Amino acid sequence: MAAKRIPRKELRKPDELVTVTGRMIQWCMENKVLLLRGSAALAAVILVVAAVVFYQGYRERQARLLYNEALALEARATGEEGSSPEAAFAKLKEVRERYASTKVGPMALGDLADLYLRKGNYEEAVACYQGSLKGLDRRSSLYGLVLENLGTAYEAKGAWDSAIEAYERLAREGTPVYQKQAELGLGRVYEAKGDRAKALTHYEAYLKDNPDTFASDSLRVKVTRWRLEGVS
Repeated sequence: MAAKRIPRKELRKPDELVTVTGRMIQWCMENKVLLLRGSAALAAVILVVAAVVFYQGYRERQARLLYNEALALEARATGEEGSSPEAAFAKLKEVRERYASTKVGPMALGDLADLYLRKGNYEEAVACYQGSLKGLDRRSSLYGLVLENLGTAYEAKGAWDSAIEAYERLAREGTPVYQKQAELGLGRVYEAKGDRAKALTHYEAYLKDNPDTFASDSLRVKVTRWRLEGVS
């Protein structure tokens, strides 16, 4: 079969790829200042992002080191007779002041709140627990613990309505284990407020799901006595 002949008119047409490439080169030459500025701006953005990432990583590492030191000091104070938790307390305060926005910040705040609670400084304990909650994901294993401890701090402070709010939030947002603890906490708070009827409701809800805990026996005696006294 004879090869198909290409008309001379077609041969004289400029190649499309060559034409487009030529136009691109021409545009680049005409706009080289704009391109250089764009390249410089992109390079600057990349450098800024890299610097931010590096700095954040550095802060995370420093925060982790400081937090680990605090935990070690706290463990030593717990395990050695005569040791003071003040050194751990100082380290945790430093994490709070310098690295509150890091990943370990909320954990350090929770530990610091525990120490404030032991010291009887309920205002600071509440503030630290609240700060810890803001930085924790609800799916975190620490979320329910910190929320329960917040309720405990409000109880110790005698802020009954705030304690109820914290425990009700725990009942909504906590894992099943902490939801049960919320019932116990609500029972205590309503009992402290003198509302035995509501306290009884929460105590019985707790006993239904926790028949064999350490607190169950004494709590069951209390509930039985209240029932005999006509509380309903």
